[in-house]
Amino acid sequence: MKLINPIFYFSLLMFLSACSSTSVVQPHLEKPVDRWYEDTQLNALDIAYAKASWVYSIIADRTYLEDVTLCLPFSDTWREVIIDPKEYSKMQENGFDAQAWERVRGDNGKTELIIAFRGTDSFLSDFLYANLVFWEPLIGESQFVTAKKFRDAVLEKVDADPELKYDDLIFVGHSLGGGLAQYLQDYTVDSKAYVFNASPNRGRIYEKFGKPTAEKHVTRMYEKGEILQYLRYFSDIDRYDNDNPGKEGMQTRWIDFYKGNLFSNHSMKDFSTALVRLAVIGNDEEAKKVMAYMIERAETGISEHSQYCTIANTPKV
Repeated sequence: MKLINPIFYFSLLMFLSACSSTSVVQPHLEKPVDRWYEDTQLNALDIAYAKASWVYSIIADRTYLEDVTLCLPFSDTWREVIIDPKEYSKMQENGFDAQAWERVRGDNGKTELIIAFRGTDSFLSDFLYANLVFWEPLIGESQFVTAKKFRDAVLEKVDADPELKYDDLIFVGHSLGGGLAQYLQDYTVDSKAYVFNASPNRGRIYEKFGKPTAEKHVTRMYEKGEILQYLRYFSDIDRYDNDNPGKEGMQTRWIDFYKGNLFSNHSMKDFSTALVRLAVIGNDEEAKKVMAYMIERAETGISEHSQYCTIANTPKV
């Protein structure tokens, strides 16, 4: 029994640290595609989940601050909400990073406030300040605490600006960012969350000291065979598919997009691209526009990643 514990914790360390390098988990579509590309009998439920989540998956990918990203829906109006730079810089000291967006939907005119949390980026900061949350007295402020501070700062700015109002508050994240998004949804009344290949660490340690105040409203999406799937078997009960994407409660969908390995299947950019293509198959008009733009740009051969939109051209407030 004395031998099992070290082996278990070493394995746990390897699983968590596997999500710590964006150079490993963001391969820019360099792996072979699976059934969504060739199979004509696509699952209708997969399409429904893709149509409900593809926009939020792009936001989750944007938090990695790479040079290129998928395009946001062209019929929507987007503005990035920027909090006080000094306050934000202080938040980043433990490896935390996040973005906030105001989205005015082109289809129904509703305004969404989207708060997106970045996934793991560096082993030292993210593992210590998020995955080892129960050691907080020794290591300092956890990313779960910082995520609450970021949410509060964003909401404070929105409340102070009459032009920044919203109908729906949505938390988004990939990997560790998905764990942070679910944690914030638990403690924010009238909110929703969309998460992708999310970490099983959802800040449970805090639930012992403060009961969640909000009703569950989470849509979880996973690529089968990605690295964190196997850790969830031991720590998170979400192994089953549900049929109500975007609805109240906890909705979960496992999709098998790619023939990759544990690490490549964890990629957010690949997952997001596949969701856009699946939404196109489901006749999502906005997804069609985004895909048509990507195809047109790729065919011009302007640059290596010309099919993507740059981050710099999005308005900020």
